[in-house]
Amino acid sequence: EAYARMNPEQRQRLARELENFRQLPPERQSALRDTRRKLAGMPIQRRRQIARELRNLREMDDEQRRTRMESS
Repeated sequence: EAYARMNPEQRQRLARELENFRQLPPERQSALRDTRRKLAGMPIQRRRQIARELRNLREMDDEQRRTRMESS
């Protein structure tokens, strides 16, 4: 159902993400699956905070991202 509701741009993004995932070594795939399970078990508000921070990190250049990741 969720896939059917996606627009073509969202479907393309999902396809790229799936292809990238499939190219990862099995141990990285497993680590990502574990992380997704942990996220799914968190309260929705915390998941939203994490999603917001990840969006912010994607918009930063390498130096800004490194500084942010090294901060408390």
